[in-house]
Amino acid sequence: MSLHIRVKHDKTFQERLDEEAQRLLEEAEKSPSEAYRDLLMRRVSQIEASSRVQKWLASAELRRPT
Repeated sequence: MSLHIRVKHDKTFQERLDEEAQRLLEEAEKSPSEAYRDLLMRRVSQIEASSRVQKWLASAELRRPT
Protein backbone atom coordinates (compact mmCIF):
# COMPACT_ATOMS: atom_id res chain seq x y z
CA MET A 1 0.00 0.00 0.00
CA SER A 2 1.44 3.36 -1.00
CA LEU A 3 1.14 6.47 1.10
CA HIS A 4 0.21 9.68 -0.71
CA ILE A 5 1.19 12.86 1.06
CA ARG A 6 -0.80 15.92 0.04
CA VAL A 7 0.74 19.34 0.43
CA LYS A 8 -1.43 22.44 0.71
CA HIS A 9 0.27 25.42 -0.92
CA ASP A 10 -0.44 29.00 0.09
CA LYS A 11 0.51 30.32 -3.34
CA THR A 12 -0.58 29.37 -6.82
CA PHE A 13 1.61 27.26 -9.08
CA GLN A 14 2.25 30.33 -11.24
CA GLU A 15 3.39 32.37 -8.23
CA ARG A 16 5.74 29.61 -7.13
CA LEU A 17 7.23 29.34 -10.62
CA ASP A 18 7.80 33.10 -10.76
CA GLU A 19 9.40 33.16 -7.30
CA GLU A 20 11.72 30.26 -8.11
CA ALA A 21 12.82 31.91 -11.36
CA GLN A 22 13.53 35.16 -9.52
CA ARG A 23 15.46 33.34 -6.79
CA LEU A 24 17.59 31.51 -9.35
CA LEU A 25 18.28 34.75 -11.26
CA GLU A 26 19.50 36.41 -8.08
CA GLU A 27 21.67 33.42 -7.25
CA ALA A 28 23.13 33.42 -10.77
CA GLU A 29 24.08 37.09 -10.44
CA LYS A 30 26.05 36.32 -7.27
CA SER A 31 27.73 33.16 -8.56
CA PRO A 32 31.45 33.44 -9.25
CA SER A 33 31.43 30.25 -11.30
CA GLU A 34 30.48 30.65 -14.94
CA ALA A 35 29.53 26.97 -15.28
CA TYR A 36 27.19 27.17 -12.27
CA ARG A 37 25.71 30.43 -13.55
CA ASP A 38 25.01 28.78 -16.92
CA LEU A 39 23.32 25.88 -15.13
CA LEU A 40 21.13 28.29 -13.15
CA MET A 41 20.23 30.27 -16.26
CA ARG A 42 19.27 27.06 -18.07
CA ARG A 43 16.98 26.22 -15.15
CA VAL A 44 15.45 29.71 -15.31
CA SER A 45 14.73 29.16 -19.01
CA GLN A 46 13.01 25.88 -18.22
CA ILE A 47 10.89 27.52 -15.53
CA GLU A 48 9.94 30.37 -17.87
CA ALA A 49 8.88 27.84 -20.51
CA SER A 50 6.80 26.01 -17.89
CA SER A 51 5.25 29.31 -16.90
CA ARG A 52 4.26 30.07 -20.50
CA VAL A 53 2.70 26.62 -20.90
CA GLN A 54 0.83 27.04 -17.61
CA LYS A 55 -0.55 30.41 -18.73
CA TRP A 56 -1.53 28.94 -22.09
CA LEU A 57 -3.33 26.00 -20.47
CA ALA A 58 -5.18 28.34 -18.12
CA SER A 59 -6.25 30.69 -20.92
CA ALA A 60 -9.89 31.23 -21.77
CA GLU A 61 -9.35 29.99 -25.34
CA LEU A 62 -8.74 26.46 -24.07
CA ARG A 63 -11.80 26.28 -21.82
CA ARG A 64 -14.72 24.15 -22.90
CA PRO A 65 -17.75 26.21 -23.97
CA THR A 66 -20.57 26.26 -21.41
